[in-house]
Amino acid sequence: MANNFVFHSKLDGELDKMIAAKAATGFFGDGGMVAKFTGTKTVLIDDVEMDGLGDYDRETGFPKGAVKINQTPYELTMERGTTFTIDRLDAEEAGIDNLPARLSGKAGEFVRTQVVPEVDAYALSKLYSIASDNNQVIGKGTAIENHSVSILTQAINAVGEAYSEDEDLIAFADPTFYNDLMKTTELERRLDISDFSKGEVNTKVKTFNGCPIIRVPAARMKSDYVYNDGDGKFGFTPAEDAVNVGLIVLPRKVVNRVMKTQKMRFWTPDQNIDLDAYKLDFRFVYDFLVKKSAVNTVYAYSY
Repeated sequence: MANNFVFHSKLDGELDKMIAAKAATGFFGDGGMVAKFTGTKTVLIDDVEMDGLGDYDRETGFPKGAVKINQTPYELTMERGTTFTIDRLDAEEAGIDNLPARLSGKAGEFVRTQVVPEVDAYALSKLYSIASDNNQVIGKGTAIENHSVSILTQAINAVGEAYSEDEDLIAFADPTFYNDLMKTTELERRLDISDFSKGEVNTKVKTFNGCPIIRVPAARMKSDYVYNDGDGKFGFTPAEDAVNVGLIVLPRKVVNRVMKTQKMRFWTPDQNIDLDAYKLDFRFVYDFLVKKSAVNTVYAYSY
């Protein structure tokens, strides 16, 4: 049992790094959210408001300002999981040796091909919903072709007005929008290439006016998704009425990526009391939370 515990504990750490590195949204910080849980799926986020400047008086000194701290509860939405079993005889007949190590590799593949796309799709569709709910979708009905620079500029300016020109912004673009940006001659002299960090991985990205542009697969840039319950169907699919999301722009610090549980458990046939089989469980409780005071900083474009 000790070796088994060490195996899946190490695997949990590797999977967390993989999600941070492979997901387009994996760079969002968690802000120490796990320490602020008040229940199974409820987390408190601090909203801090401070008064501005007043006149200094040489006799009475400083005017007294106020600091308001509100702790707002947010509920985590996504609680997902899957269990896999491999019969002992099936494993023996297939000649599979050192199964824990083999499953470690398969677990990594599972995260890359199944978990990461769903994490991105959920996060980006949620950000789009925030923009849509607050009437912050730019250029509705405007074709992308030859308009991507204008749309991106409007979005960056709108976010800057709502938040701060000095705040680091981030843009997510689907392939259609991104490709139109790259072929626009007016943009050639305004694009730079900068380092961008995702977890422990550094990569190069194009930036526009200092805003990194992250290219996201089209399947992860829809307005809404159906998350299948595992009763005959697994994974996620775009909702029937979903639209394509071409662009999302926001300050990168307003999103908290919360992963309360990301657990991989493994049992041998001798440890499995239900079946004479190897058993692998993956459970994932997560969400992407935006403070209510910052929902006016998320802008998007859809088509």
